[in-house]
Amino acid sequence: MTGAPTATASTTAAATATTTAAEDPVLARIPAAARPETREGAEAFAAFFLESLNTAARTPDPTVLDGLFLRACETCVAMRDSVADLTRLGRKHTADSVRVKGTDPIVFTDQRRAVRVEIEQIAVDVTDKWGRTAYRTEAGTFSFAVTMVYRSGQWTVTKLQTIAS
Repeated sequence: MTGAPTATASTTAAATATTTAAEDPVLARIPAAARPETREGAEAFAAFFLESLNTAARTPDPTVLDGLFLRACETCVAMRDSVADLTRLGRKHTADSVRVKGTDPIVFTDQRRAVRVEIEQIAVDVTDKWGRTAYRTEAGTFSFAVTMVYRSGQWTVTKLQTIAS
């Protein structure tokens, strides 16, 4: 049949899409829902970025956040540095301390993309390398404005600001 896709062509196209994500370690960590350049994709990426703080603080491994933000994002750098301090001190969070309660776009234009993310911060123990509690994080609820750009097929945070309640 002329013009009909063959099984070989379909298999090759599918393998290429998978290989691209597998070759890029940052893109491979980003959930499929957080990849498209859409409002929904931006919301999913903003939530994913903030939830990545859980993995970073529990492991503790600041490299979990690498590639998800630009160095110009001062708050992002400070969060990564905080996780690096946990690592240096032999400490870690014992459970997830960030829960995303909701997201909604603030602005979504060609020039600017920003999403409001409502967060519940859960009080969790931070333990030392012997499992002893060093301190407990504080609980609270607040919102972030997550400004981002889409380039090279992925979202990247450019600015993270706390929104006054």
